[in-house]
Amino acid sequence: YNIMMFVRPAFAKLVSMKKIIITTVMSTILAITGAAFAFYYVVPKSLEFFAGYQVSGLSALISADSYLNFITGVISMFALIFQIPLAISFIDHIKPFNTGKMLKADKYVIVGSLVLTLLQPFIYDLLTQLMIAGSIIAIYNLSIAVVAIQHARSKSEPREASISPELIIDDQLLNSFIPEIAKRSQPVTPPIPV
Repeated sequence: YNIMMFVRPAFAKLVSMKKIIITTVMSTILAITGAAFAFYYVVPKSLEFFAGYQVSGLSALISADSYLNFITGVISMFALIFQIPLAISFIDHIKPFNTGKMLKADKYVIVGSLVLTLLQPFIYDLLTQLMIAGSIIAIYNLSIAVVAIQHARSKSEPREASISPELIIDDQLLNSFIPEIAKRSQPVTPPIPV
């Protein structure tokens, strides 16, 4: 919401409060969905992976701090990852994307998502890295579908030319300029040097 309100004056057309509220609600839903996916699917799979590395006679000890950092990091990461369709849709409204070019850029998204997961300090295993990278790739491809639907919808909707009310010239405004125009249209006599 704060980002939308900050960027709102930069748009040529005024962004309505209805669109801002819808975007805020969608962002919240996507963040909660991402956090729930991380908490109910990714974290248990990662902990199962860690539990598989126990040696007989030794038990793996994990401190509460590192466990909390791992859980918080994974949930935050997925809450942000699930914002990708909304961000791409928002950018598409500013400067429309070409879906063909987006599909061709898929290979860069794959490599970028793998590099991004390698750089995360709270991810210790390959399984979690692959789940995060796979989620980024899947959500990026979902974003391509969202952009394609937006483009199809905008082509089917007729556009009206709208003029800002400040730019409309009415009779009263035009009549206020007539004395100034008449004054400027009279020939000016140059002063005679003495």
